[in-house]
Amino acid sequence: YVQALEPSLRARIAIFPLALGASHGETEFDGLGNACSSVTAQGALRVQVAPLDDVLGPTATPTFVKLDVEGTEPEALQGTVKTLRRCRPILAISVYHAVSHLWTLPLWVHRLDLGYRLFLRRHSQSYSETVCYAIPPGHEEAGA
Repeated sequence: YVQALEPSLRARIAIFPLALGASHGETEFDGLGNACSSVTAQGALRVQVAPLDDVLGPTATPTFVKLDVEGTEPEALQGTVKTLRRCRPILAISVYHAVSHLWTLPLWVHRLDLGYRLFLRRHSQSYSETVCYAIPPGHEEAGA
């Protein structure tokens, strides 16, 4: 997909072949190419894991972070704390992979005490595709 983009857009995209987590390591992934893909102990693929803070480094300034990482959103968020504190990007966090994520992930963001306003939006008729949007101070129009 990226290779098909015009060069000016392609130059702005970096692809990292790894999963996000709280620390460096490896995990097993069952990449089925559909909604049932997941991180699982029986996964056919082994993938490297790294915190987003380390992947981006101290100079990158993301303005938007979307996490739909098949149930490992809590671990991925733990690995973004430095970036969140430094840059305060808008967040879109999937909260439907585990029922408790519906309240634990927004509460986790709230406890950072960074002034985020939190919104939940369901993007389908069922519970699946429910996203928590966290809008930092100064981005009020984004939550409208």
